Amino acid sequence: MDLQQQLAALNTEADGLLAKAEAGTITGAEADRAVALVKERQDVQALIGRQADAAKLLAGLSGTQDNLGGSAGPIGAGEAAKAQKFTGGLLKALEDAAPMIGGPSVRKALVPAGAVTAPFIDGGGPIIHDPGAAHHLLNAIASRPVETPSGSYLRQTVRENNAAPVVNGALKPVSRYELQPVTWEIATIAHVSEPLQLQWLQDYGNLESFLAVEMSYGVDAAVSDFILNGGVSENGTEQPGILTTTGVQQTAFRQNKLLSIRRALGELEKAGVAATGIVLNPTDWEEIETLLDADGRFLLPQAPGQAVARTLWNVPVTLVPGIPAGQAVVGDLTTIHLVYRNSLQLAWNPFHATLGTTAAPAPTDLFRKNQTVMRAEIRVGLELVSLKTLRVVDLTA
Repeated sequence: MDLQQQLAALNTEADGLLAKAEAGTITGAEADRAVALVKERQDVQALIGRQADAAKLLAGLSGTQDNLGGSAGPIGAGEAAKAQKFTGGLLKALEDAAPMIGGPSVRKALVPAGAVTAPFIDGGGPIIHDPGAAHHLLNAIASRPVETPSGSYLRQTVRENNAAPVVNGALKPVSRYELQPVTWEIATIAHVSEPLQLQWLQDYGNLESFLAVEMSYGVDAAVSDFILNGGVSENGTEQPGILTTTGVQQTAFRQNKLLSIRRALGELEKAGVAATGIVLNPTDWEEIETLLDADGRFLLPQAPGQAVARTLWNVPVTLVPGIPAGQAVVGDLTTIHLVYRNSLQLAWNPFHATLGTTAAPAPTDLFRKNQTVMRAEIRVGLELVSLKTLRVVDLTA
């Protein structure tokens, strides 16, 4: 099979997947295959392009119009039309967004829905993003994929070590270790955009990247809030977060924010826990960074001439706007596991959408209005495998 035949086969396969997507019958495996098709087609097109370039060079040397495997001309409008079967433009936008997205969101899957667009030529004016947090709670904790919408694990609740020297023939002491079964359920975290004019996608070449970044950023912020405060699972069951889980120990305020955090680190050290992270609201970090001694000098080194290293007692600090000011989470953050059923999914719908609310739905015909709606979602759950490795610190008197 030559390259042109390979390209035709990929187009045929894409037609089938697109039909299933429009009918709402596409499976997860087929959605993954749709993403893989994008790269395969790009690779084949690249080879065709290189063959065409080589044919031009050889034709110039030999004085003939013979070529290697087809027309020596560049890929034309016909190929651009075929590219509409693929998600090249949006997939590139996802790759552009990846550095701004933490945790499992970096591993993205594109779900074809309705019409998809070919890569766009850069044009129009720039699109300016509103500011967004540069750091993510997802980067500080552990994450792993799961294959089921719910699960369970055992969490240690009691450790009573009674090991001691024993005389020959005497009974050995008994130590107590108690484990508590804990269940988790997957929650879907998602949002949709308002209808967007398709003409804008043609007029502003970087609009795809803008939407991918903004929608992904919104999901990541909601996932961080889910980790901290919990939320409702797909079954309607309340899932607790770090700040709402019974049994996570509290550390009382001590003189100032800096000493309060040090007290928590000391409590963890006494329990045999090596802290891997400190989670703070940016407002609290600002106050810590600008603490002064009795003579008006900055307490933290390098300030104000240089940015202060974002560590306290060699423990990395992660700034999360979603954590309430006046509170901090300190401990071994690797014992916090974000489980995810699928990676971040971005889907387009250029046909029909129901906006508004459940109580007041507002159907709209996107196709007739030449509009599209974008959806971003991820399915996640939370495991707090050891409550004694974490401290919630009170930073106010």
